[in-house]
Amino acid sequence: MATKIVLQDLDGNNYADWRIWMKNYLLANDLWDVIEADEKLGQDEAELKAWTRKNAAALHAIHVSCSLEAFSHIRETDSAKSCWETLAIMNEVKPAVRPPATLVDAYAQFHPLREAIEKGNLNSVKTFLHLHPDTVHRKVSGFGETALHLATKAGNIKIVEFLVELMSVEELQAVNEYSATALIFAAVIGATRIAECMVRKTMKLVTTAADGDLPVIVACNNGHKETTRFLYSLTPFEILLEDNGVFGSLLLHASIYSEMFGLKQIYDRKLRHTYALKILELMAKHVSSIDDTKLNEKYIYNAFFKAIRHGVVEVVVEMIRANYILLSVVNRNSRDMLMHAIKYRQEKVFSLIYVLGSRKQLLISGSDDFENTILHMAARLAPPDRLAGISGAALQMQRELQWYKEVESISIPSYKEYTNKNNEQASEIFSKSHKELIKDGEKWMKETATSCTVVGALIITIMFTTAFTVPGGNVQETGFPMFAHEKSFMIFIISDAVSLFASSTSVLMFLGVLTSRYSEDDFLKSLPTKLIIGLSTLFISIAAMMVAFCATLMIMLEGELRLVFPIIFLASIPVTLFILLQFPLLVEIFISTYGPGIFDRKMKPWY
Repeated sequence: MATKIVLQDLDGNNYADWRIWMKNYLLANDLWDVIEADEKLGQDEAELKAWTRKNAAALHAIHVSCSLEAFSHIRETDSAKSCWETLAIMNEVKPAVRPPATLVDAYAQFHPLREAIEKGNLNSVKTFLHLHPDTVHRKVSGFGETALHLATKAGNIKIVEFLVELMSVEELQAVNEYSATALIFAAVIGATRIAECMVRKTMKLVTTAADGDLPVIVACNNGHKETTRFLYSLTPFEILLEDNGVFGSLLLHASIYSEMFGLKQIYDRKLRHTYALKILELMAKHVSSIDDTKLNEKYIYNAFFKAIRHGVVEVVVEMIRANYILLSVVNRNSRDMLMHAIKYRQEKVFSLIYVLGSRKQLLISGSDDFENTILHMAARLAPPDRLAGISGAALQMQRELQWYKEVESISIPSYKEYTNKNNEQASEIFSKSHKELIKDGEKWMKETATSCTVVGALIITIMFTTAFTVPGGNVQETGFPMFAHEKSFMIFIISDAVSLFASSTSVLMFLGVLTSRYSEDDFLKSLPTKLIIGLSTLFISIAAMMVAFCATLMIMLEGELRLVFPIIFLASIPVTLFILLQFPLLVEIFISTYGPGIFDRKMKPWY
């Protein structure tokens, strides 16, 4: 379900409050710029996409925060800025949204204070209250709000802290014309720190309801988990009991509404998995009893292709076992299960064909209504959700190439030259649809290689210099190192040499990455291999450099172990950080390049 964004939907009588709530929400979610900025967009595609997403998010927020009457006036508007201006114009001409003229005049004296609070200017607030000290407990707006209400809505913790210090316990409990305390406003916007500041002075605010809702219920309704947990820990349990009204039921309902689950969520998930297996068994029995000609009428085809699309291989297998005709069914575009699995990059479903024997030939040789073969389907860019789980554009490109090469290996050789209705070969489609991904992959590779080259070059410089300035110096008569016969010195020399050679290899590999042609096939093996060698040798060079450093300390501070060991511990921190930051990427690249692969060619017979 959707979460309430504002305390009350715009209904024609609360525009002033609604405008502040909505503006704060848009500012907090980095969406306000689509309201303020010009709608003239740049030519850059990435900027256009980002603006479109922000506009849609802001538009959705405005829509769901309006009453049906207000929404009817902006239903056809597709610009958040236009919606905002339309609502402003509508509500300006309605006397209902503004207090009577006498009230406007009465509150005009507080305009500098309201403006200072909205802009977050603490010094101006202090100056105003110094000149008008009684204002701290007075209503400063036509909607019965105090300065604390306004500061809370603005989300300014420093002004709130200042006001709370000045106010008495009774003044903190002041409510606006909707019976809402300032803590209710903090619950609406999820300002946990502001709530903490208020309840430190008085716990009575926690049990003061507004329109029948306690602050904890308001926070829960608005989906603020942290604020809800904080307020719940302070709310007396007795007030939530059935004997004391409906607060407990409302909080339970709000928790379900906002999906704030605990252990029950885990239990329900496991229970759903159990039920799903039972339903699958019953469904398989039902499918086996349906006449082949009525499978489509019973939406079996639809369920079958949905299972393929989402990669639910257990459902696919059980349905085929129940009725083998599903192996050869096609959707409305004449695409069979293999084409569907390739299109949505479901490798587990794709791997089912390895054990089909002669049956798979029918799937491999098929084509759709547009004369696309399985190779054409593999040539198209994968759905965004399938690429999102892969780190970096370069590895995403590698995965796409792995799919294309795998499908190419099982397809009919003539399909490489086969053209569809648009007179396009699979290779042409692949190059066209992956053009942007190749650019992103090249950029990612070059940025990674450049950063690592700088580090490697620094290590080469240090290690080369260190080799000629050995610890302890040389014996003047012979020229040999003074500590040449010490074990620590041998460790120093060996580790220095290893670090120098490893860093040199690393820099050469990264230079190879920087000077690569960046053709499509380079992303399959060549570039990942260079990156693996480069990162591995860089790691070795850093580790060896730290060993050389520690060995030098052992030589120079012989007998001072109480100093040596702490320094060695500190020296291990860079190596540890490198492992934590880069090693997972190195492992991922290695597994993706030289691992068993995503396709299970040794799958056990399942039919």
